Amino acid sequence: MTFYRHIIKKAWEITWKFRFLWFFGLFAALLGNGGEYEIIIKTFGDDQSAGLFPGLRTLADTGIFTMQGLRNVAMTAATDPVNFSVVIVILLLTLAVGAFLVWLVIISQAALVNSSAKIIQNKKIAFREALQSGMNNFWPVFFLNLFNRLIFSGIFLLLLIPLVASLSLAAPIYVILFIIFIPASIFISFIIKYSIGYTVVKGQPLAISLRNGWKLFKENWLISIEMALLLALINLALGLLAIFIVLVLAVPFLFLAAIFIKFGSVAGFWIVALSGFGSFMVFLFLAGAILATFQVSAWTGLFLELINKGGTSKIVRMFGKSQ
Repeated sequence: MTFYRHIIKKAWEITWKFRFLWFFGLFAALLGNGGEYEIIIKTFGDDQSAGLFPGLRTLADTGIFTMQGLRNVAMTAATDPVNFSVVIVILLLTLAVGAFLVWLVIISQAALVNSSAKIIQNKKIAFREALQSGMNNFWPVFFLNLFNRLIFSGIFLLLLIPLVASLSLAAPIYVILFIIFIPASIFISFIIKYSIGYTVVKGQPLAISLRNGWKLFKENWLISIEMALLLALINLALGLLAIFIVLVLAVPFLFLAAIFIKFGSVAGFWIVALSGFGSFMVFLFLAGAILATFQVSAWTGLFLELINKGGTSKIVRMFGKSQ
């Protein structure tokens, strides 16, 4: 495990020593720390938000894009233009905030990749420089993430076909599709990670970075899987640690809340309850930012190791020694 230990250790050093990266980690976490194993969790679950632009799907579920919905909108505009204008303004503001959030998430991911690579290469990096690198790489990283989501959404829809079809072969078809397409979606996530590395670190155009990302994954697919499994175990361990910390931190708040309830102080109870909730949210955001920074740094470290020195899978090394 020396190969992976070196990468994990360096990723943790980056995360802990360069705390300004937590700002980018806070927003990059919205892309999902899980990546490839998050795909499996969402596929097994019934969460329909896993697809591309879940907000648009929720909006579509209201029926606003149907003919009847459009007629209702037109009627409202004609009969009550003031309230209609207010609704339009609110909708536009919501879209603007959503677009800004997407922009911030994408540049944060690019900034983390660029900053991690520079630190690993013993180059200096500052917050402003990291932010600028994220802004410079927004469009290619955005399209790579969009491509990843489109592929995953397509696979998700294909898996739904046998479930909604009234066929006696629905179950076998679903199993076959699951076996084929879930690994494919996981492999795509690896390719996207490496492609982002080529785009941000090496400055390659989108098409070339995708081609090189595929080539790097093809040559190191077993290492990629081992790295993902290792990070999944670390995620699990850190998740359990986070739950323990939350339980410990909750004790004094619960104790104080019980005291205020006993003495009939409603105001005191709500102060403690809101303070506890605020502390929990701060801890949750901080933990997510740290974990995202660590994850991106680890994958960036693996990317640099593979393109500079190459690597050998742990399984291959084990079997090599046994022969």
